Amino acid sequence: MGTDGKLQNPPVEPSIDRRTALVITCAVLAFELGIAGYGFSRVPFGSRVAVHWDVGGHPNGYGAAFWAFLLVPFLTLAVSALLALVPSIEPRRRNLNLSGTAYRATWISVLLLMAGVQALIVLSAVGVARSDVGARLVPAGVGLVLMVVGNYLGKVRSNFFFGIRTPWTLSSERSWNRTHRLGGRLLVLLGLVAVVTPIFPWAGVVALVAGVPIVIVVLVVYSYVEWSRDSARLKV
Repeated sequence: MGTDGKLQNPPVEPSIDRRTALVITCAVLAFELGIAGYGFSRVPFGSRVAVHWDVGGHPNGYGAAFWAFLLVPFLTLAVSALLALVPSIEPRRRNLNLSGTAYRATWISVLLLMAGVQALIVLSAVGVARSDVGARLVPAGVGLVLMVVGNYLGKVRSNFFFGIRTPWTLSSERSWNRTHRLGGRLLVLLGLVAVVTPIFPWAGVVALVAGVPIVIVVLVVYSYVEWSRDSARLKV
């Protein structure tokens, strides 16, 4: 009750608006299933199609068309279901909800990447798209996702599901904040390198195969260093 004797409304708790991401999920699934139907109409039943390519775009892995055309839609559905559920079971729910913009941006960018991968698999199988071009575009697409994630990473609040979760970031606000700011810059840098893959084919391989593990090690070590400097860290 306020000083004027009137009841005051309780503060509104933050929440993640999942509707936009779920609508985009439905649109992406419709696209993926539609293009899968197109693929089934052009590829004989029981055929095997390329599902993996080397850096030069040459197929080096094959699978049954049925599974190849439906795997990505299944993964899209599973990923979206998981991401829709996480905000409801996160122990630090308020922190995750305060990170809603970063959460949605990551969710949507992953969905769009999956749609691109589905298009590559189906269109290359039916001969509409050149596999060498597609093989260069996928690392570039991953690079764009890394740039999106990196752009928002520094604004993510401490939680158990989303972000750079080490024992030290989870027990120290200083470690969490500083590790995520550094991680955001490094992911944007890696993404920029991977985006030029269509021009320099090996750029994406270096960024994704070598760069990502190096960044992970750097951030784990950095999170410990910042934790050790935090006098307010949680102690067990």
